[in-house]
Amino acid sequence: MKAAPLSILLLGLHFSVLAADKTPKEMRPKLLREGQVLVADDFSAAEIDKGWRIPQGEFAGKVTLQNGAALIETGVGRQGYIYRQFEAGTADASIQLLMKPVSSTWMGVRFMTEGEDGAKNWKIATIIYASGIVRVVEPDATADAAKLKVLKSTKTDIKPGDWWRVSIESREDKLLVRVNGKDMAELKHPGTADDKKGVLVNLYGGTGLIDEVKVMAGGK
Repeated sequence: MKAAPLSILLLGLHFSVLAADKTPKEMRPKLLREGQVLVADDFSAAEIDKGWRIPQGEFAGKVTLQNGAALIETGVGRQGYIYRQFEAGTADASIQLLMKPVSSTWMGVRFMTEGEDGAKNWKIATIIYASGIVRVVEPDATADAAKLKVLKSTKTDIKPGDWWRVSIESREDKLLVRVNGKDMAELKHPGTADDKKGVLVNLYGGTGLIDEVKVMAGGK
């Protein structure tokens, strides 16, 4: 049997390296249960799905599609995010997605509570820094909503330029966070038990990519 030409072998290696960049990994935290799928988006369409809400106006960040992923861009004084609203009465919810900082300091996920968006309408959030630090935070009640109180902090082995495969579940009074197949945080918080208006993915400073988003509600 003839050996394959070197050019074909190199071509195969090229495609395998590209595929490995987003190789799926186990994302399921201990309590994550399959529920009703509210969103499943790989951003392969020609335009951003109209179900997502993105910032508008002169000082808003931008969200565009780039090579099959959603690119979130911010600037000085700008808010960059992508938001999905839930039906009324949604309590338990989870999100799974790929995240990749390009030049951002951190990327975060918040289940919004009192309103559709805005800094004050959340009680607990997960923030992942480009350095690999994962933090669960809440607004500092003694100061302003822009300041954060750290509830949990841990370090991953994420390297600059890596994709983070993130899974976050808010069920009853518990929040669970898993990154790249490893449990990062599990804690109780009264804010997780409230009805959720939607889920917001945002970043601070620069640009970042998100892909393969799956949002679920309920589950047994």
